[in-house]
Amino acid sequence: MAEGQSRRQTTEQRRAAEAWKAVSEVERGEQGKYSTWVRKLPALIQSNGLGSAMAFLYVKNPSLYRHVSRWVTEHLNYQGGDLLDLIRRASAEEYRRATAEAIVYAGWLKRYVEGLGWKTEEE
Repeated sequence: MAEGQSRRQTTEQRRAAEAWKAVSEVERGEQGKYSTWVRKLPALIQSNGLGSAMAFLYVKNPSLYRHVSRWVTEHLNYQGGDLLDLIRRASAEEYRRATAEAIVYAGWLKRYVEGLGWKTEEE
């Protein structure tokens, strides 16, 4: 196995572990709302940009915002605050990396929510 593959797998394993931890923190009564927004998040980021999507999520689902913020800021070694702070201060390269990481991480959250059979608010 190539060194790059090993490192990527390790990153994927860390994403998966953090996503599982995040999903495990969701209160039973909040699962439908969380599930709804997790499923929408990747498309929301791609269509509106990371900044707009996270500002919207900050209001609509603070726990999901916190989970994404925690992972992205830790993964990018950002010490200056939460994800909205990173977005305001980021260079174009940092913003691109944060966007890509948020989308990939949201994919892990979505897999777990679907795997656990959580219904959306509409279901």
